[in-house]
Amino acid sequence: MTDENEKDLFIYFAGPACFSCSAVWPDFEKIVRVLHEKSPNLVFAFVDLSHNELQEEAKIYAFPTLRLYPAHTDRKMTWVGFNENPTYDLLLRFLRANAKGGEIEEDLS
Repeated sequence: MTDENEKDLFIYFAGPACFSCSAVWPDFEKIVRVLHEKSPNLVFAFVDLSHNELQEEAKIYAFPTLRLYPAHTDRKMTWVGFNENPTYDLLLRFLRANAKGGEIEEDLS
């Protein structure tokens, strides 16, 4: 995880042979594409846990798992899980409600 505690970190954790992960990926990718330049205080990451031992340390029990590690917090202790069916609009609403590193623009056209 990044030490840049001034920025929010939104991570998409995926597992081996995860059909649901494939279904969610297009909406996550769209969020990244739209917000990458417009929200410089928001960092996105993808972690494939089939090749990573982080699963146990991060306490990931289901796939996909989407978590926001807010800015200005202890990243090992503080995260906000996304617990809905991840669509672009719901992901955007979630990030606007929970990101702490800076505002996310209303007009993203």
